[in-house]
Amino acid sequence: MIVKQRSLPLRLRKLESLTRRLHPHHPKLSLINDNYRRLKAGFSGEQSLEFYLGLLPQTNDLILHDLRLFDGQRFFQIDTLILTSSFFLIIEVKNISGVITLDQQVHQLIRGNENKEEVFPDPVIQAERQKEQLENFLLEHFSMAVPVDFLVAFTHRKVMIKFKNKESHPALLRAEGIPKRVQSMKMTYPNEVIDQDRLYQLSSQLIEKHLEPKADLFQQYELKLNEIRTGVQCPGCDQYAMIRIKGKWRCPLCNKISSNAHAAALQDYKYLIHERISNQEARRFLHLDSPAAANRLLNKLACDKTGVNRWRRYVLPDAP
Repeated sequence: MIVKQRSLPLRLRKLESLTRRLHPHHPKLSLINDNYRRLKAGFSGEQSLEFYLGLLPQTNDLILHDLRLFDGQRFFQIDTLILTSSFFLIIEVKNISGVITLDQQVHQLIRGNENKEEVFPDPVIQAERQKEQLENFLLEHFSMAVPVDFLVAFTHRKVMIKFKNKESHPALLRAEGIPKRVQSMKMTYPNEVIDQDRLYQLSSQLIEKHLEPKADLFQQYELKLNEIRTGVQCPGCDQYAMIRIKGKWRCPLCNKISSNAHAAALQDYKYLIHERISNQEARRFLHLDSPAAANRLLNKLACDKTGVNRWRRYVLPDAP
């Protein structure tokens, strides 16, 4: 049973907004787009894991996705954690295509051939580190010593896994092999070490200790606020030119009409600038002249408000 669902990472939402709001010829847009595509591919790989986890027999095992914990010195993130009564299983997900070769002597993953090669960190070392961190975390916070194991699952359909200098590592597999491997691992850990009630309690405690990462893209990419384009983007021609006329958004360039084009603009504001917005800030960002019009739009969209009169701020909701 899934007790912590996988959700679109906040960093991915922010990068998506940033790619829209920077000028097409911004010198850092290419780098930002590359990072966005890489993160999106990773998330897609994690999503594709759901199908294979769904093939596991229906048991009392608990599944937590995207768990980010702090071990006292550093944060560590687990793509998927399966809690069983006999052992805990970390699944590290890799969505990489092409021919990849694991070199365990120098601990690196190589994709490609002699003409063009790309190097990645050793995923086994990464998963082993997560295992040690989780073991220490459980011991420190819950005085609990439970066997922890790990797998590294490659989810891309067009991946070929090779090994250099050594035979295959038992933790590496394609995602379709997960159901059979998990069943085999349960035979390796036959003894119950934690009862079901404590398992549910622990899952709730881990979720409480989960910390969502906060990405400061302005600091990372050395950007300034005035580099963010304002205005409402036209869903027809993608230009930031829409104007509000008689309760509708109209694009003077392509004549596209929309009733809710401001929603995407305010999502960009939330992820790039602030989760709260005033009437004046909304007018400035949406290129609106009317305080009453801004008030109506915000009242329909915002899920909560703070303050009154000139101090009122509208709490912008998350994207669906």
